[in-house]
Amino acid sequence: MQALIYTILLNKFILGYLIKKKNYFFFTKYFFLVPIVISLKYNSIFKCLSLMDICVIDNINNFPRFELIYSFLFRTFRIYLKFKVSAKNYVLSISFLFKSAPWLEREAWDMFGIKFLLHNDLRRILTDYGFCGHPLRKDFPLTGYFELNYDDNMQAINIGFLELSQQFRLFKFYNPWIKWKI
Repeated sequence: MQALIYTILLNKFILGYLIKKKNYFFFTKYFFLVPIVISLKYNSIFKCLSLMDICVIDNINNFPRFELIYSFLFRTFRIYLKFKVSAKNYVLSISFLFKSAPWLEREAWDMFGIKFLLHNDLRRILTDYGFCGHPLRKDFPLTGYFELNYDDNMQAINIGFLELSQQFRLFKFYNPWIKWKI
């Protein structure tokens, strides 16, 4: 069965595979994505009709920084395509194959900054349009870059650079709810 699956899926595009309890993991390069997905969708044996998710893993210390995992649902098992991509590379969009792909690719671009080539509507969906950066990257500061607050006197929203004060850096670790007995 494993050899059959390996030969069906265009073995020149697959670098390796792993099978675990009805889950099939295929490892490939990012520029082989579209031929593999087309063969998964239109092959009479697989007929993967739905793209379930696109997951992104940020490995900040590795050179191909991001790892993309495409999850496809077959009748009784899942097929995962895994590949690594740099922030400078463009991944070909599969939005013309699956109806769920445009939203998932926009989410990956908005949160991580991964660019998808031939995507017809790549824009922010989860953050504001003026938002700087991509918030789920590991090098993104936890506090952000700007501070937004509403001023009652001016009745307007103030946007300013974030200023971090250091007045709360010495903490007293005293808990009034715990009574210590010496």
